[in-house]
Amino acid sequence: AKIAKEKFFKIDIRLGAEADRRAAQVEASTAATFAELKIKGAKSPAELGLPTPANFGAWWAKNATK
Repeated sequence: AKIAKEKFFKIDIRLGAEADRRAAQVEASTAATFAELKIKGAKSPAELGLPTPANFGAWWAKNATK
């Protein structure tokens, strides 16, 4: 059972600022993926005020306190 849990589930609970950063990172990545796939109605990272995934670290450092 332990092997199955490790293989299929990874507990990754984040709180506070760490949770905020991870949520923004996932949203930026999702927006970029949707834009690349040209999903109809999806907004680009720029339209959402988000960076590209490659520029996320610098963007977060500058915008984390806003």
